[in-house]
Amino acid sequence: MPDTVRVGIIGAGLIAQDRHIPLLKKVPGVEITHAWSRTPQTARKAAQEFDIPSVVGRWEEIVESPDIDAVVIATPPNLHLPATRAALDSGKHVLCQARMARNLSE
Repeated sequence: MPDTVRVGIIGAGLIAQDRHIPLLKKVPGVEITHAWSRTPQTARKAAQEFDIPSVVGRWEEIVESPDIDAVVIATPPNLHLPATRAALDSGKHVLCQARMARNLSE
């Protein structure tokens, strides 16, 4: 197992900034390396405040990156399923902040 688990944040808004990112920063061996948000300035703000080195323009860049081991999905519910599936298909560990799907058909 690697010494460091590299995490990407998909959805770097209020919940991620209040809960996920600060708590992950306290875990030894965890490094948050990438952030994305629907609003680019939100991702930039989170990156600056929490010393996250990379802000990406598309959430898919996080799940496609071989340099990321795990993702936190903290987006509105309509993106939970596609982001979770894409991350799992890319071999990433996933923490989806709430339900992965909005309804039974999903």
